[in-house]
Amino acid sequence: MNPITVQEILEAGKHASLTGSVLTEWAEKGTPKQREYLHGVLVAEHESRLESRRQRLLKAARLPALKTLSGFDYTCVKFTGDYGHEPLESLDFIDRAQDLVLYGDVGTGKTHMATALVAAACRRGIAAGFFTPRRW
Repeated sequence: MNPITVQEILEAGKHASLTGSVLTEWAEKGTPKQREYLHGVLVAEHESRLESRRQRLLKAARLPALKTLSGFDYTCVKFTGDYGHEPLESLDFIDRAQDLVLYGDVGTGKTHMATALVAAACRRGIAAGFFTPRRW
């Protein structure tokens, strides 16, 4: 394994909101083993913060139940044009700042799909909410 560089420590420290000058000073003083340890701590802190954010977003989304799209039956779903379930599952519509409207008969999976998409957005760190016409 290659020794951790000062630059790698600085990058990891940015995610932990630590001052670059302090990180540089301590990273330059440290031995390769100490740099490796410091880098590991900073990366673990960043991952912990990301997970906490995802959990906060999921809670704030007020989902009626936590759902996923794995194994979702798309036989009752009709997409417009060349749009299909792959761009939907990739949350492509969010990246392009487009709205998504789900409509159809009772029992076709609209609520399941909506909650799964909101949960997927939250897991990606995107703030999203679940709304029914009653909550508007």
